[in-house]
Amino acid sequence: MAKREFFILLSILAVLVAVVLVLNPKKNTFPNASSMPTGIALGIYEPSYPNDLTSVNSYESAAGTKVSIIHWFAIWGGWKSACSLTDMNIVKNRGSLPMITWEPWDGTNNSSNDPNWNLKNKILSGASDTYIDSWASCIKNYGSPVLLRFAHEMNNQPTYPWSVGHNGNLAADYINAWRYVWNRFAAKGVTNVRWVWNPNTMWGTAIPTYESIYSSIYPGDTYVDWLGLDLYNTAGLLSWGPTSWTELSQLILSPYGAITAIAPNKPVVLAVVSSGERSGYDKGNWINSGFGSVLPASYPAIHALVWFDVNKELDWRINSSTSSHNAFVNIMKLPQYSIDVNSFLGLTSNPTPVATTITPTVSGLALDTSAISVTNITTTTATISWNTTNAEMSQIIYGLKVNSLTNTFGFESSFTNAHNMTLTNLSSSKTYYYQVVSKDQNGKTYTSTINSFRTPKH
Repeated sequence: MAKREFFILLSILAVLVAVVLVLNPKKNTFPNASSMPTGIALGIYEPSYPNDLTSVNSYESAAGTKVSIIHWFAIWGGWKSACSLTDMNIVKNRGSLPMITWEPWDGTNNSSNDPNWNLKNKILSGASDTYIDSWASCIKNYGSPVLLRFAHEMNNQPTYPWSVGHNGNLAADYINAWRYVWNRFAAKGVTNVRWVWNPNTMWGTAIPTYESIYSSIYPGDTYVDWLGLDLYNTAGLLSWGPTSWTELSQLILSPYGAITAIAPNKPVVLAVVSSGERSGYDKGNWINSGFGSVLPASYPAIHALVWFDVNKELDWRINSSTSSHNAFVNIMKLPQYSIDVNSFLGLTSNPTPVATTITPTVSGLALDTSAISVTNITTTTATISWNTTNAEMSQIIYGLKVNSLTNTFGFESSFTNAHNMTLTNLSSSKTYYYQVVSKDQNGKTYTSTINSFRTPKH
């Protein structure tokens, strides 16, 4: 072969290799749940963190061991909006790992339904590029690992303007927004972020339903390092959550089964976990049983948990009672929770991210679940739209409350061959839950995830 032809062939091969690398980025497979050492990193969240860590110091003094994770919230248009090297260094210098819940809104109810805060307008339009880049540069300069819990509870949560099925957001918007932010960090060369993807839990929902919902909004293994779950024992005292006192073993079963099914190699963090108090029940026993026995024995993918230490709608605090306080301190002393976070979980071995091109996510089923939206919401009406291919008929099932064991809603529309429907006779200031159900020409049924919208006040 002549020298000229050889170099031409070599150049062509180099171009082909480059194309493959762009289209097939190096998968972010670390950490891997099955290869991680035994142990659970224990953390705490309080609204005063990281400004005031007095309570952490108190718990550590009582237990004689360190709290591994310090968790706080950073709201794009509110509390801790700017990335702070000082905050992260304070936590690192005391021997703990920062976990930051990074929320794209202003933290007020006014933004819950504000289209300026939906995913298309706030993130995918490029409107927040400078802000996102400032966080990427800040965390890169920090240099040590950070757990970043971005845009959590993105399903069945109408409070948040980024929630799918709410405020004009589609499942594809959420996936693309996550990848968009991830790519901007990758473009800055940030390698010390551990991305925590944390969908919402829905008490009483069966594993197949959970799995359907979670898989429709999962950004992909390349873009996620940790899976997160929020678990609350509301003790039957609130309008949401379990209707009675519920042990951790019952709370965790379905969401854990679903989330580890769609990403079986990812470690799990219980990013928010807590129990209220209720007369006749022992919160201390709830902690001892759940953390001391259930998690270590039956849930091997869980490698971190963070207690929600807040007196809010219930008294979720560690020290809500002597029994609760003593139980938590005793858990801190257990070998599987008494770990050195700086050497645990391989936190310095994350591979370098490779930026990729974002492509729309489109369902291959007759019902395109990523294209469902709600518009023209008034006090009494709302229009739901969807896309179908090869579908004969579609209907909407909806209501104010979902029976999560049977997925019944209370109301069913008639079937139509149109791609939209206006619901009427709604009540003002109410949250409605709905699903779109389509049937193809062979009689096969396709069902969307459970979405929601809220009607305004009069």
